[in-house]
Amino acid sequence: MRGNVLNKSRCGRPHKLSDCDSRAIVRKVKKNPKISAPKLADQIVTASGKKVHPETVRRILRSGGYNGRVSSRKPFISSVNQQKRLDFASPHAEASGISETVIASRGWFNRFKHRNNLHNIKITGEAASGDTKAAAEFPAKLKTIIEQGNYPPELVFNVD
Repeated sequence: MRGNVLNKSRCGRPHKLSDCDSRAIVRKVKKNPKISAPKLADQIVTASGKKVHPETVRRILRSGGYNGRVSSRKPFISSVNQQKRLDFASPHAEASGISETVIASRGWFNRFKHRNNLHNIKITGEAASGDTKAAAEFPAKLKTIIEQGNYPPELVFNVD
């Protein structure tokens, strides 16, 4: 019969897993990112009875935005070791006069600058001339803001 879509042939093999099954796989990986594709394939067999190859699971995960990567190995720091580190660092922080605890690595600070588009620019010429009256009044205003906010001087950055 001409013009009927019911009896038209399709190209390729039909999918073994439905869209609901694919979303369930992505949810399982979101819940436990360290689970392997063969283990997920075994879970699908036990849950739904559909035998799926691990490469099919990987393909579904890639389409869901998950790529196979080896996680970086980070050293395990036990609670006892953490306490010893804090006990060691506390007297040094008190001796240097640091009142607030700020934990930031150089990498974090560089990513922060990149995220917020902070960088050094030297402006010369006419663009550098601005409101001189406001510029003269600003240091005193900044000092009052810092005192009222109780900000330590280590946290004040020049970003002009």
